[in-house]
Amino acid sequence: MGERTLPKGTLRMCVDEEKNGVYSGRIYTKFRREGFLFMNIGEVLLIGEKIFNEAGFPMAFQEKRTFVKNKAEGMRKPREMVMADQELRSFRGRIYTADIIVTTRRRCGWQGIFLDGNGQQERFGSEMELLGMLQKALKSRNESGNLLV
Repeated sequence: MGERTLPKGTLRMCVDEEKNGVYSGRIYTKFRREGFLFMNIGEVLLIGEKIFNEAGFPMAFQEKRTFVKNKAEGMRKPREMVMADQELRSFRGRIYTADIIVTTRRRCGWQGIFLDGNGQQERFGSEMELLGMLQKALKSRNESGNLLV
C-alpha cells in the first residue's frame, strides 16, 4: 500500500527547539515553498489561519466583516499548490515532526486530523482539542525524536 496523499489543508509542523516547555520551529504548506517560523504552539494557529485565508482553502464558513467598499477585494480565488507531497514530507523538525490536516473551518474553528510523530492519527473538532493533542504529543515524545515517516 502506497503513502497516503496529503490533502490541500495539510500543515507540516517541524519543531526544532524546546526551552522551558515552549516549543518553536517551522510550518510548511503545499501553497508556499518557504516555511513560516513559530515561536510557540499558539502561533501555529495564527499562522495556519493566515495560510488558509491566503490560499482560500479550506474555505472559511463565515464571511469576515470588512469595511472595504469593493466586495471583490475580500474574495479570492483559491491559490494553486506549489509543493508536491514528497517535498512536503521531506521537511523534518530537529525534535519533532507532525502533520495537521485541516479539512473544514466551521463554527469559526478548525476540524480535521492530527497525525502525530508516531504516525497515530486523531480527529479534532476545534483548535482547543488540537492544542491539547499537540501538548500531549510533545510532552510524551521520546528523547530520540519522533519523526513522521
